[in-house]
Amino acid sequence: GPEAAPPPAAAALWSLAKDSSQYQKRISMSYGGRAVPCLVNLLATGGGKGAQNAAGALYHLSHDDLAREDMVRSDVVRHCLHVVRSGELDAPAEAAAVLGQLALHDVPQLVGDTGGIKALEALRDLLRSKRGGRNTPAYVAAAIRKFAKHKDNRTGIFRVRIVPDLVALLDTSAAARAASTIGYLALHASEELVPTALLAVHPLVSLLENDALPEAKAPAACALWNLALLNDDSKVLFITSGAVPRLVNIIDSKIAPADARGYAAGALGILACSETAGQEHVTALLPEAV
Repeated sequence: GPEAAPPPAAAALWSLAKDSSQYQKRISMSYGGRAVPCLVNLLATGGGKGAQNAAGALYHLSHDDLAREDMVRSDVVRHCLHVVRSGELDAPAEAAAVLGQLALHDVPQLVGDTGGIKALEALRDLLRSKRGGRNTPAYVAAAIRKFAKHKDNRTGIFRVRIVPDLVALLDTSAAARAASTIGYLALHASEELVPTALLAVHPLVSLLENDALPEAKAPAACALWNLALLNDDSKVLFITSGAVPRLVNIIDSKIAPADARGYAAGALGILACSETAGQEHVTALLPEAV
């Protein structure tokens, strides 16, 4: 196999690849296509910092079409899964990011009942293990969001029961990424998956009032908007969870981001038009909240 790039070289490639698509393309074409195989070899054999640097470089290179082709030929999926399951330091988080980027581009080994499920189980287990650095939960949540682009993987996400793990992240520093992923899943949830998606309503409502996580307010409001669209049960749950006053507070806030206020208004509009939730409940709460 190809010789592995030494960890410092991998770190340099990581920095260059992160800089721009121009560098990504240059690196992926350099040395007769040897850069990616060398990084994959380091990912497989480097351990610790070496694997972390290699995975970081591979993540940024994975935005380039030629590099992704090289990665697939170099069996990067298998090696990333191994690092996710047993890596050290931030290597599992970086490897999870690579898997997410490849899944976003429908790499066959990461879609469906075999490869997709296997990768999602590995990501779920990484979340539950508490291994890796402090960025690991956010990286994993972002990767799951990318897996969810594919219909079969969305079903797989619910099958491996990873939604409760995402919900548990809503009071952590990974809340923004988790809320974004939950919102995307809610937007595409089929009827049988709705009860699982609704587990997120109460934590998302609480997140609206968490001033320690201001960056999560917009993703939380967007997720609530998408959840309000699910069915009649979701709309009733919004009323009983106290969502309406909190959504109004976001709209009325002088410091809430504009997109958060917009999403909150969208969610309230859905509720106000709902006969099941009861228009009178929503309109009765609005003056009190303001």
